[in-house]
Amino acid sequence: MVRTNTAVTQFGQVRTISAPSPLFSFFALATIGGSGPLDLIALVSLNHQNKSPTYFDTELFPALRIQASKASVSNLRSTTITFTVDDSGDGVPGATVKFLGKTATTNAKGLVKFTVKKGTAKGRYTVTATKPGYAPATLTVKVT
Repeated sequence: MVRTNTAVTQFGQVRTISAPSPLFSFFALATIGGSGPLDLIALVSLNHQNKSPTYFDTELFPALRIQASKASVSNLRSTTITFTVDDSGDGVPGATVKFLGKTATTNAKGLVKFTVKKGTAKGRYTVTATKPGYAPATLTVKVT
């Protein structure tokens, strides 16, 4: 599954699912989606068996993407990093972003700022972005 932004000018993250089993044959496949998750419904049957078909269904949530204005910062001075959370290029307002033990919520454009304080321990720090109805996103920022 791949979504586009509302202007249909960018593609989002690719979401992939596996078939319920390699033993199944698909007879019919239907999807229902829009601005939220994609509902996938399949009519399947076990290969080489004359059994009644069975329904397989799953829900695929669109994937958030998180980007940082800086991927690496020095611990010798305080530095502000702007994180952008988007869905297929469209900013996602109200996403929860966690970084360096702090939590903030993205604004109407999908932006949030965190400050890496002078003296922060060197290392790699994970940034997470979550919002109900979306698959989460992670990113690593390096402090040198």
